[in-house]
Amino acid sequence: ELVRFIKGSTADCVNTLFSLTGNNAKLAFREAQMASVAYALRDNAASYPGDGSTGTPQLVLYLRAGYYVQWYNPDVVGPYGPTLQTAIRSGLDGFFASPRSRDVTDANGDALSEAVILIDSAQE
Repeated sequence: ELVRFIKGSTADCVNTLFSLTGNNAKLAFREAQMASVAYALRDNAASYPGDGSTGTPQLVLYLRAGYYVQWYNPDVVGPYGPTLQTAIRSGLDGFFASPRSRDVTDANGDALSEAVILIDSAQE
């Protein structure tokens, strides 16, 4: 349900998650949820068409927001450990293995830019 909601959201909507604090941050970005979204990124990447039509940029942006919020609120969100590390590596590997991830287009540029930033956010 979470993945479907994220994929159906706009990037502007997902961007608002960067400002979550307190219990809302904890509810949105627990490690189990982040891992689910990272695996969804991997699965979504298998048919990534090189644009935002399948929700790939929104999934990546959600993951970036989670890492950002957890970085500044680790005591609230909780720790991220090997479960998420395995999932995020799988998601990023899946995205970058997609032949369309290398498209030189504005449509792919948004997703590609977010994915590159996610590498840094996830410290991968």
